[in-house]
Amino acid sequence: MGMVLLLAVVVTFVAALVVLFGELLVEFVSVLAPPQAARKKVQAENNAVVYAKVIFIFVLI
Repeated sequence: MGMVLLLAVVVTFVAALVVLFGELLVEFVSVLAPPQAARKKVQAENNAVVYAKVIFIFVLI
C-alpha cells in the first residue's frame, strides 16, 4: 500500500512539473510571437489543464 501511495505522489508531482513547464513554454512563446498567438495560448492552457486532469484521474485509479 505504501508503494502505491509513493507512486501516486511521484506521478502527481511529475504531472505538476509538466503543467508548470507547459505554462512557462506558452508564456515564452507568447512573448516572442505576435498578438494573434493569444488564441493559441488559451488553447495550449486548456490542453494543459485537460492533460493534468487525465493524469490525475489515472493516478486515482
